[in-house]
Amino acid sequence: MVAISTSTVTVQLLPVASPPQPSPQESLPAVASSDPVDKVTLSAEAQQVLDGQAPAPAASGPTQDQVTAAVAALNDTTGKTSLDDQLKAYALLTNILAKGQVVFDNRLPPAVPPAGGTMSEAAAQAALVSSFSQRVAQVVAKVDAQRDPAAKDSGTDPTTFTGRAAAAFNALSADDQKIYVAAKSLSQSLGAADLPAAQPPAGYSPPDVKALTDALAKVDDTSGGVMAKDQTAALSLLNGYAGAGPAGQAAAMNAAASPFAAHVAQTQTLVEKYLVPGKAPYPQMLDNLNKLSPEDQATYFGAKTKAADGTVLFASLGSLKDNLTTRETMLTLYNQVTQAYGVSDLTQLQTVAQKNNPALQKLETLFRADQGSDAWTAQVQDFLSHTTMADLGLAPVDNSGNPDMAKAMETLKAVLSDAQDFAVAIKSGKMQKWAPITEAKKATDKVQAEADPLAAAKAEAGIGG
Repeated sequence: MVAISTSTVTVQLLPVASPPQPSPQESLPAVASSDPVDKVTLSAEAQQVLDGQAPAPAASGPTQDQVTAAVAALNDTTGKTSLDDQLKAYALLTNILAKGQVVFDNRLPPAVPPAGGTMSEAAAQAALVSSFSQRVAQVVAKVDAQRDPAAKDSGTDPTTFTGRAAAAFNALSADDQKIYVAAKSLSQSLGAADLPAAQPPAGYSPPDVKALTDALAKVDDTSGGVMAKDQTAALSLLNGYAGAGPAGQAAAMNAAASPFAAHVAQTQTLVEKYLVPGKAPYPQMLDNLNKLSPEDQATYFGAKTKAADGTVLFASLGSLKDNLTTRETMLTLYNQVTQAYGVSDLTQLQTVAQKNNPALQKLETLFRADQGSDAWTAQVQDFLSHTTMADLGLAPVDNSGNPDMAKAMETLKAVLSDAQDFAVAIKSGKMQKWAPITEAKKATDKVQAEADPLAAAKAEAGIGG
């Protein structure tokens, strides 16, 4: 960053979209729409930060005495602790929170401490909700909520602020300006994205700090003393956490880089990546999952049970396994149908009758839908239970060339309980080939029926013409 040697900087404004209105909770100086603020006045303290004279982020691996002193500094409300010392304390704890390990209170740290250091739950709580930490979060939110992405306002350089962001920054006290610039510099050093404050999802209620730090300690635990289901629940809570200020960002970074998050990623790799090319994928995934220990199966399931918005995708590990089986059924069925019609997907069907066939339309819709949920599994199972090959415009034939639709559908339905049985059925020749019922054949049958109304009955009874 280029050092700024004056305390007042004039910024050339660019035409921007109308800025958002301030929230009812914020009270900012009035800014005339025809005369946008184009000056950002930096306090001497904030200028020192921009000039590189501010306290540097704390080095990794601090001693526990330093951590204890930092906690005391952040909780001091007497005014005896200088702003510089509080900023240093905040930086020290935030760095550990982002890059180190949170351990349960009154529990020994790991035998081999991580490079980023360790901190107790109490220290993590101080970093998140101590009086000074709350002040940092409030100062950052007050300015960032007014930043205009279209104007490329940079949180690490207030001289780029335009309109309401400039007004919000200028309205801060000299100390709060210093806090804002130091906090944004700390976020940058952590590697956190510099984005305007995002609104949490509708209905979001942040967890209390004890639940949050308990979750951090659980996902950071490497002793083996925390059950997989508890670590899974903790990671789920943290993945939905929308924290404020650098410490809030650090908590989210801790969860993403935690030992348990790494273990979850490892189970996903073992199940989903170790597949033999050219072979049916979902039976392999099911086999890989079944080879994991019960704890690791629970870990894999925990990562798959909910969508990002909290929607439950799978009710149980068993229903997830059923889903893998059903996905193999659908893949095999779809490939066989498209092969029979000579197309790569069912949107390429040519005749009007084929395009308007409701069973084929439903098959295409189910195949293209998001397949990772119990709801999808139920829809496919219902479709298979109420659809025949004739509905799809196909007639299954066995090795001798004789139609045997009943056996074919029995084989398909058996797949719902075991996808591997279906593969065996295909390889053994019970369902080697499916052929389209051509429009010409239908037309011929119609002509014959009109010429001899009893033809259909004779054919069904096996009586020759």
